[in-house]
Amino acid sequence: MTIRFDPSHPGAQALLDALGTVFPDPRAVVTHEAAPKVLEAVARVLPEEVQKSVFGDVLDVAGEAIGADPLPEDRYQADEPGLGGVVDYWIAKARHTRFGVHTFVGRVPMVRVRLAEDHGRDLRTKIGVVYAGDHKLWTQEMVERKYADVLEGEVSRVELLTPARWLGARFGAVSIYRLFSAEHGFPHGYAFEAGMATGEAMTLYFSPGEKPIQDRRSWYEPTPFSSNTDRYSGSVDWDITGPRGATVKVSPRGGREDHQTVIDFELVENPAPEFPAMLTAEAAARVVWIADKMGGEKKARVQAQVGILWEPLLAWAKTMEWE
Repeated sequence: MTIRFDPSHPGAQALLDALGTVFPDPRAVVTHEAAPKVLEAVARVLPEEVQKSVFGDVLDVAGEAIGADPLPEDRYQADEPGLGGVVDYWIAKARHTRFGVHTFVGRVPMVRVRLAEDHGRDLRTKIGVVYAGDHKLWTQEMVERKYADVLEGEVSRVELLTPARWLGARFGAVSIYRLFSAEHGFPHGYAFEAGMATGEAMTLYFSPGEKPIQDRRSWYEPTPFSSNTDRYSGSVDWDITGPRGATVKVSPRGGREDHQTVIDFELVENPAPEFPAMLTAEAAARVVWIADKMGGEKKARVQAQVGILWEPLLAWAKTMEWE
């Protein structure tokens, strides 16, 4: 089914506001372009009568299934000198554990690109578009300037492993930059770019010499259970082909470790389609399920904020795989 979203409808903004409260950071936005696909992901799992009661006539349900739009093809290859381009494709299998509450595994397709030297551009890939504006740093020159005080020597190239944006949506929980030395070709270090399920890049955590990242402030709020004072730690394991695994751990300031994500990376030639809007919608449903399981004040607060979307998101989340 395809859902035509009418942003001028009186009930449209209420739905967008309800969806937005699931990802509380004020910089997070579900765009009007992405909203139909995100809301469709919720609507399509509901009985028809529930669709109508929740969404009314804000959404016009008809036509083909989500993802009917064709995937783009590579337009730029990484062998264009100085211009950046696509290197290869990966699947990130992320095991997310919130201790004492839940564990689940998610899959996110990613593309590794080489950044242009000094003039950023958008790169069309098999999984969507890597937009320069979706990242904190989008040229090699910007990376060199950002980390000039901690780099030893010049940088020969910068690679970025990232989810892409497609049909207005991007699931941008994490991207990884890797810097290579101009002198001997070895890695200088890497940086996590932490972000939102709605696609925004939020915070950079740099590791010179590819050492583990220790106890950094988060500076953003990806879910209603997080704080911008949370502490982040993380590491990436590499081999000759690229990243093999990564771990990110989060703890409240001065508290015990609260949750962690362990990621396995698999190099693939043709990544299976995973629609970013669906991943964003699934993340919203999981947030509601976690709030329901936590109970108490946290549940009451999230339920009040999410409003009309609480019941459909919770019903959907209960059908998902949890460990």
